Amino acid sequence: MSTHKYIDRICVIAMVIAMIVTLLFMNGKAFGITAQAITGYEKRLFDTSKVHQIDIVMDDWDSFLETCENEEYTVCAIVIDGESFKNIGIRAKGNTSLSNVSQMNSDRYSLKLEFDHYNSSESYYGLDKLCLNNIIQDNTYMKDYLSYQLMGEAGVPSPLCSYANIFDNAKTAITKGDKTRLIESLKSLSANENIEEVVNVDEVIRYFVVHNFLCNEDSYTGSMIHNYYLYEEDGQLSMIPWDYNLAFGGFQSQDATAEVNAPINTPVSGGSMDDRPMVAWIFEDEAYTQLYHQYFNEFLEQVDFSQMIRETETLIAPYVEKDPTKFCTYEEFETGVDALEQFCKLRVQSVQGQLDGTIPSTTDGQSAEDAELIDASGLNLSDMGSMGNGMKGGGQPGGRGNGDF
Repeated sequence: MSTHKYIDRICVIAMVIAMIVTLLFMNGKAFGITAQAITGYEKRLFDTSKVHQIDIVMDDWDSFLETCENEEYTVCAIVIDGESFKNIGIRAKGNTSLSNVSQMNSDRYSLKLEFDHYNSSESYYGLDKLCLNNIIQDNTYMKDYLSYQLMGEAGVPSPLCSYANIFDNAKTAITKGDKTRLIESLKSLSANENIEEVVNVDEVIRYFVVHNFLCNEDSYTGSMIHNYYLYEEDGQLSMIPWDYNLAFGGFQSQDATAEVNAPINTPVSGGSMDDRPMVAWIFEDEAYTQLYHQYFNEFLEQVDFSQMIRETETLIAPYVEKDPTKFCTYEEFETGVDALEQFCKLRVQSVQGQLDGTIPSTTDGQSAEDAELIDASGLNLSDMGSMGNGMKGGGQPGGRGNGDF
């Protein structure tokens, strides 16, 4: 097996692309939140103190690129931080993001790797599948990364993540009993009955605290109602974070003031709260709403957004600067990071005001002529990247177009 002449270029790309992975286990408890999950891959590939190196080696890289839109697997070798793994399945991944890359005459595809595709006993220290995300539509290179880090800070089970490049969804084998249990839980949820029994209350509230801070309308709370995962265990439902490259106001929005002040008590856009039963129950019971506000206060107090952003910038900046196929210039990356930090500062001010009552926390309240809002008119949201970023004529966000279980 020979190394392709463009392999140096591929290595650079691999080192600067954000890496996120959700574990693929038959046991839901091994979801990255128990001692069982602290295995070899977590200590190696998900060490967030450094940028990892992933080299892709195959005989005919050019032919592979020419057929990427077919999403068919081919064989390759993978070298992760100097350690080699052979007979790995690789294919391009994505939906509209896949076709958008092709239309741009770029070869910077998101990639899916399966260690066990040709040999069921093969894995990377227990990890069998992962994906490499190409950071399209994100000038900051860190929207996904920060979103998952913040979810973790708030105690929400989230994908392990570090820089080099990964992402895949979590699914488990489903039995007839699983389906029956899930359907019954969804029925109770839709009827707003037995919430404590069918929803992991604490976990879901913490999820929506972070989610609603991030202003991600390309999601469950947005008009398209997609890019989310429901996780069911013993009849209880929870939310799994998924796809935040268009967070921080990056989805179809040009009004920075509206995004910065997005109301935390009416988080649904482009539809009714009644259509979003996984979040509606929080605001239909005063006790749950108070707990939501309590967790929001705690979240704002415990996170230093500027420090997280600047530490991440320091970690990845040298690799971004050398990245030959990035979707933005290095100067645009720097501008994007500045805009991201400013967004977070203003968002914190607005949410704190909404929590203490000085700023309306509902859509109706903010529509009043005398509503006091945080002024974000000096912030350009597109500096951070947006739906049309890096695409000819704009485009739709990539990834899956619906929720999953």
